[in-house]
Amino acid sequence: MRFPLQPLLADPPPHLMKMRLLAAVALLLGGALRAEPVSLELILDCSASMWNKLEDGRYRIDGAKAVLSDFIATTPERADLHVGLRIYGSRVPFAKDGACADSVLVTPLDGFRKTEMLEAVRKARAVGATPLARSLELAKEDFNRPGQRRLIIFTDGEESCGGDVQAALAALKAAGVDVDVRLIGIGLGPEATRRFEAMGLRVENANSARALATALSKAAELPAAPQAKAAAVVLRLIKNGAPFAGATPKLAPALKGGAVELVPGKEEGVYTATVQPGAYTATVGERRFEGLAVTEKTEPNTFTLDVTEAPKVALEVEPAKGGQIGAPLTVRYKGAAGVADEFATIAPEGAPDGTEPFWAYTSGKEGAVEIRVHGAPGRYEARFITKVSGQSVLAGRSTVFELEQPKITLTVPESVPAATNFTVQWSGPASEADWIGWLPKGAPDGDYNRYHRLPTDGSPVTLLAPPEPGEYEVRYGNDLSPHVLARTPLKVVASTYGLTAPESAMAGTEVEVSWNAPKTKGIYITIVPQEESPAGYYEYTYTEEAPSPVRIQAPRNAGPHEVRIVSEADHTILHKRPIALTEMQGSIKAPATGKAGQSVEIRWSGPNGRTDYITLTRPDADPGEYTEYFYTRDHAAKGSAPLTLPAEPGEYEIRYIAKEGSSNVLARQRIRVE
Repeated sequence: MRFPLQPLLADPPPHLMKMRLLAAVALLLGGALRAEPVSLELILDCSASMWNKLEDGRYRIDGAKAVLSDFIATTPERADLHVGLRIYGSRVPFAKDGACADSVLVTPLDGFRKTEMLEAVRKARAVGATPLARSLELAKEDFNRPGQRRLIIFTDGEESCGGDVQAALAALKAAGVDVDVRLIGIGLGPEATRRFEAMGLRVENANSARALATALSKAAELPAAPQAKAAAVVLRLIKNGAPFAGATPKLAPALKGGAVELVPGKEEGVYTATVQPGAYTATVGERRFEGLAVTEKTEPNTFTLDVTEAPKVALEVEPAKGGQIGAPLTVRYKGAAGVADEFATIAPEGAPDGTEPFWAYTSGKEGAVEIRVHGAPGRYEARFITKVSGQSVLAGRSTVFELEQPKITLTVPESVPAATNFTVQWSGPASEADWIGWLPKGAPDGDYNRYHRLPTDGSPVTLLAPPEPGEYEVRYGNDLSPHVLARTPLKVVASTYGLTAPESAMAGTEVEVSWNAPKTKGIYITIVPQEESPAGYYEYTYTEEAPSPVRIQAPRNAGPHEVRIVSEADHTILHKRPIALTEMQGSIKAPATGKAGQSVEIRWSGPNGRTDYITLTRPDADPGEYTEYFYTRDHAAKGSAPLTLPAEPGEYEIRYIAKEGSSNVLARQRIRVE
């Protein structure tokens, strides 16, 4: 930046020179000192598995909602801060059509719409699947501003819709959306954590609401906010449409203890308090009101709480004495209000009233619904939830009943070679979201690795064995509960691997590789740079599709490389051997002259890669330009092929082009067309 020269005073005093210097520095740095805009998108997992519990006893969904609400309420608004919220799995139940498309941007990255965001978090329900890859694909369109871009994902599990999370992350970069993606694991197991980290994600795993709050603060990387001022709170209680003063309300912080009792105001049914900003739960008698977010603002935070009594609904469960985990239960109800969004739920005895992990919508004032429970054996009860002024209210509960462990059998081979398919014979309820899979022996309950959904006809399932020998377990589980329904030991023994290839080869050439490995789906052979990650590959061949030896085209770049046998399932390198690739070289032999429109015989040497070709162009043409051409691989056995000369006489050039992504001229020879 240039500045016009200004006339100077003769012998200016030192203090004036210093002032001018400081002013010039401030002007030069002014643009750099301005805060760079920050776009922060939060993605909340509302899959059905979020009804599993954290170590602090909270349900995962309740802990995540409390932490998000507290973060939104306490983060100061700034002109350069844009916060958005995307939620997946909150609208379509996991077993219904459309569950894998259920990902919605509920508040865009346009300022900080706290009120909208807090309401969306409060209403979010954990009912759906985990379309994580689709959410990342959609996020490409969410970020539309320059500056820092951060994406924070709250999830308790991995992709459940068959999407490719790693490909979705790569697509973000390919689209030019430079986003810093962080993942906050909600009770993730070590295997799932390792797989996410292998994708290049930074993972913060947490098993309590407080740990989640710490992880979110760390991932957001926002400047430390000044100490917030206490905020005024006003609660207006109404009952049957009129002010209600029959009970003194209390406010309890969502993330810490210590309830505050409000004091009566000047009007009937009005109560006030002064508290620090954050997420709160209000209690009025036996009624609880979750998700009240108190923010720092000049006017009081005002909430209207309707404590109108809900209708008394009678509930009966069939079978009356209960049954088995995963088996259908019939819940009959009578005396409901018949309003929209009423539902019946089955929850563990003693769980909070708002707990709804296993539920079904009801219709009308009486009727019956079918519900399956996926959890640990124990004592349960059915409950009926109605709506009062948009608030979910408990309207009735059944007598307590017992649910027992289902009868499940698992039969596996005595031992299985690593990275091979094996069959599991089984019997069990085969409920929705049931699965059979393997894990390392001693892995925490609730974790999963390779798994198979259960066929309804009871036929055996086939699994790909772990790539490493060792002691494992085959488990029968369900997405909606960390409880393992059945398990049996699995011994994995070493498979025999071998690779024979030349010690060196020209880059870009086909290399003959002899191999020994299981002929199993998902095992492939490739040649990659020595520093390439286990997930990286170039040209490859599946072992189940080709006999040994195979011919694989080497990468185009010279240097230390490796021939690898890789398991596609988890990117495990099963076996490898080094190979040095030398620089690509080529030559062309052709007549110096030729007649227009006639053919001349071209001889060449070169890597003969899959996309290599010989062409004829003007001498000053760019490397990517061509006229008549032929692929060298089609004539590699003979080493020569005819090329038709152009009809227009003049000076031309025959070129050997090695092309893969960009054109590389390996050899050239002039020819005069007469």
